[in-house]
Amino acid sequence: MRGLLLIRHPKTLANQQRRYLGHSDSPCDPHALAAFLRVAERLAKLPITRIYSSDLGRAVVAAAQLGALLHLPVEQDSRLREMNFGAFEGLTHDEVMAFDRSSAVTWYENMMENNPPRGETGQHVAHRALHVLRELGEDATRTKRLYAVVSHGGPLRLYLAERLYGDCAKHFDVDFFHGRVFYDPLDALPFLLEEENEDARSQD
Repeated sequence: MRGLLLIRHPKTLANQQRRYLGHSDSPCDPHALAAFLRVAERLAKLPITRIYSSDLGRAVVAAAQLGALLHLPVEQDSRLREMNFGAFEGLTHDEVMAFDRSSAVTWYENMMENNPPRGETGQHVAHRALHVLRELGEDATRTKRLYAVVSHGGPLRLYLAERLYGDCAKHFDVDFFHGRVFYDPLDALPFLLEEENEDARSQD
């Protein structure tokens, strides 16, 4: 088995409140983190040789669970971070609309090309995240090894949209709940690997 295991971190407290959580951080919900440990225990039976993670705490703590089971270090990379939501960071949708409706509407109309005030465009996130994921994919192909990557909904959906549909802009067509895992064999299309974490389905 070779390729990439793409893992979305467990839900956080901010995720439960449906707040935009980008480069800031929020603790993982204890129940979601406990549920993810069961996922990690199943993944630990696979021949994973390296573990990569976003450098944000919610991803690192999940990657560390898997690393402890496999006795592997977690290699952090800031390019795997979630989108920077700028002035909208920490706000809910309703709060964003009340705070700066004009900027919000422009952003919602085309998130790939537009950005929140002082935030990132989808294109920028895709550029940095896809660069590192392609690097890892090339290395996994060359070495015939399996790597685990723990990141966030934004960058992982962008990567999967490119792999599945040939277009990052179709990222909203990728269902990828917290605590779930996609397997990318690299020589075939990625597919959802984990089906058992019911808790993950309650919060997109």
